[in-house]
Amino acid sequence: MSELRKNVIDKIYEEVSETHFGIDNFSITFPTNSSTLVKIVFLADPSYSFLIEESYDDDIATKESPGNFKNTTEYSGLTMEKAIWNINGWSERLRSELSSVGIKEENTDEMFTKMT
Repeated sequence: MSELRKNVIDKIYEEVSETHFGIDNFSITFPTNSSTLVKIVFLADPSYSFLIEESYDDDIATKESPGNFKNTTEYSGLTMEKAIWNINGWSERLRSELSSVGIKEENTDEMFTKMT
């Protein structure tokens, strides 16, 4: 069972469902007994992920792949609300990354339809 409250989990699901890809193209897990509170993985390519983590001093951080300029970007000193808000920016970078690796934007919907 997740350590997060139900309303926080609901906000995470809502934010992911509002991305270009929709919720069905991601695996969302809430590990227990771990510093990772949330793990979101893009099903079509698991190298793309979004983690929300908690440090020993209750600091909230995200690890996002793809990142802003590098393959992975880490943000720390966040509130849970800001970490959840970062999901949208990460999904836009994911969309841009997929377009740049040869998957044309007009074909992404077709590709994800075939996946489900």
